[in-house]
Amino acid sequence: MEFALVSVALSGRDDVHLKRAGQCIDAAQDVISLRAVASESLANDQAVSWPIDLSFLEDHGPNVIAVTSLPFEDNWFSHSTRGVSIISTAGWSDQFSPPGLASFLMMEIALSVYAQVSDVGEDSLKPHDKSIGCLLDWCVDKQEISWKLRCGSLCAEHEGLFKQHGASNRQLKAVQRILEACRLTAFGRLAFDDLPRTQKRYRVFIGSSGETKTVAYALQQCLESAKPDIECTVWTDGVFKPSSDFMSALLTKTRDVDYAILIAGRDDIATWRGEDVNIPRDNVTFELGLFIGALGKDRTFLVCPENAPKLPTDLSGMVHVRYRDDRLDDNLEAALRSAATSIANAIKETGRRDRWNAYIER
Repeated sequence: MEFALVSVALSGRDDVHLKRAGQCIDAAQDVISLRAVASESLANDQAVSWPIDLSFLEDHGPNVIAVTSLPFEDNWFSHSTRGVSIISTAGWSDQFSPPGLASFLMMEIALSVYAQVSDVGEDSLKPHDKSIGCLLDWCVDKQEISWKLRCGSLCAEHEGLFKQHGASNRQLKAVQRILEACRLTAFGRLAFDDLPRTQKRYRVFIGSSGETKTVAYALQQCLESAKPDIECTVWTDGVFKPSSDFMSALLTKTRDVDYAILIAGRDDIATWRGEDVNIPRDNVTFELGLFIGALGKDRTFLVCPENAPKLPTDLSGMVHVRYRDDRLDDNLEAALRSAATSIANAIKETGRRDRWNAYIER
């Protein structure tokens, strides 16, 4: 769900903190998307009375969150109607500092999102008279407000209220992530220059031996054609840089990607129980185990020809995606299309990797 984030008569200092809050929100979840748009101005750059005609914001889309440095005449910090919310940063330091403006903005944006994904009006919110660490505590004391920011949570009563009025479980979970980012920022645990990057695509690593790299390239073409939001990187595409060793490069890649595909070809010959058998290249087997350990077996795929090579018995319970390598026309893309479709469907079902939890648990 996309929200247009509009600066309305916002000071340069406040705009910096708004951008930081947006970075944290984007890093924490991928359901609520904030799209920064051009700044707007008000005809009378003084105190804002509510309700106010915000029709000038309608061109930015059906869901708009506006942030202004101007105060509200009623001394509130935010107001929402269906489709439009406006947040004021005026006087925030008197009430909210510490923890800081970015944390305050995340809290108010979370409240605005709750208001817009449901049809709960301001008169129906029923804030708590006594502070319990909920987003909807009715608090005016500076210490209580600071505590609310550090709690960064929504009570079960209000979560049920928003759900009853149309908010989905997925939307509620996304806003809970925003509140978690608010809490971590309030405690100084988030470094704005070290946040996990928001991934709009599924990032896939494809590993193979040198002999089967043509299969890797063909699989890349099939996957990216089957699902345009899949972004594949074959091991030959700059993964191993001259300045780093292979192991460090592989470990870095396990943190960067959502999925891994290893292609097991009949690369080498080994003796097994007195017979010569075809086996994959040893580095392919090693990388398969490395990515299973890092991503899990649901995010790691093994692709091999119909006449598969001999694999370690520990992999007997793993699903092997097969393709025919004996086509008369040697058309690898046609041979791999079915395998690519199976993998693309599995990727769509499993979804993107959750980098946020890995970031905050490190």
